[in-house]
Amino acid sequence: MTTTGETPVRLTQFAHGGGCACKIPPGELEEVLGSLTAAPPVPSRAALLVGAATGDDAAVVRLPAAADGGTQGMAMVCTA
Repeated sequence: MTTTGETPVRLTQFAHGGGCACKIPPGELEEVLGSLTAAPPVPSRAALLVGAATGDDAAVVRLPAAADGGTQGMAMVCTA
């Protein structure tokens, strides 16, 4: 592998805080998300474990079981 001599950029340098310190109030989040024009795919109700209805700024979606059972009992956490 060839190196470029560039210094890696740490994305955390652009964040003014971390974790709960960076969260915005649910009302503001709803306002921002409400202005989006393209609707994201909506998982089935049974698959959505945590979402906007619970005031969260993330979603937890249960993954469907793969034919080989590889994702049995697994979920994916999605954050913005």
